[in-house]
Amino acid sequence: TIATHGINSGLYAKLPYDAVNDFAPLCLLGFAPNVLLVHPSVEAKSVRELIALARRNPGMTYSSPGAGTSTHMAGELFQSMSESKLMHVPYKGTSDAVLAVVRGDVQMVFSNLPPAMPLIKDGRVKALAVTTTGRVSLLPDLPTVSESGLTGYDVSVWFGAFAPAGLPPVLVNRISNALVNAATDPLVSEKLIQQGFVVKILRPVEFAGFVRDEINKWTKVVRQAGIKAE
Repeated sequence: TIATHGINSGLYAKLPYDAVNDFAPLCLLGFAPNVLLVHPSVEAKSVRELIALARRNPGMTYSSPGAGTSTHMAGELFQSMSESKLMHVPYKGTSDAVLAVVRGDVQMVFSNLPPAMPLIKDGRVKALAVTTTGRVSLLPDLPTVSESGLTGYDVSVWFGAFAPAGLPPVLVNRISNALVNAATDPLVSEKLIQQGFVVKILRPVEFAGFVRDEINKWTKVVRQAGIKAE
């Protein structure tokens, strides 16, 4: 996932595995979008307005399930790219982090999309944008962060399959093909979409390059923010 083969390599000084050299990438299967939510009392109605508000009011708060999580990283990347100063408020889990915004204890959160949908529909939070490079089918009218003021912003909570390093190429290709066939089966992909996932396939060579790019990206974010694993 984005954690095991993206964020963790820069977050932890020592890991019991090497995310690149200990694995044979099989395929990227897809991702679950995050959505930027704010409490209804927050004046901003768009990402551009939120950035302007955050610059005028340093210390606006955002919650997450803890240091180093993908939603924490989403906030840190947003802060860095928008040249604003936000205050991170970690909670013990995703539900607590989102409910903190519902209650108004904090002002914003980057939440996984599926659990946020009921809150968005009920008007208990305002959804400003999704964090992926493209819009998502569950909220087709909701823009991306990138198109709303932070060009190039992308936090995709991705999922892929790996095998042990050294697996013969013929087996890598055979397993990869089987996984891709399963994930792109119309019945399977429709179920995934209904649950808020986006099916996106990358084959072994492309996936290996994608993983290296993710490690470089999140290592830079961790270092710039001075994040320590908890």
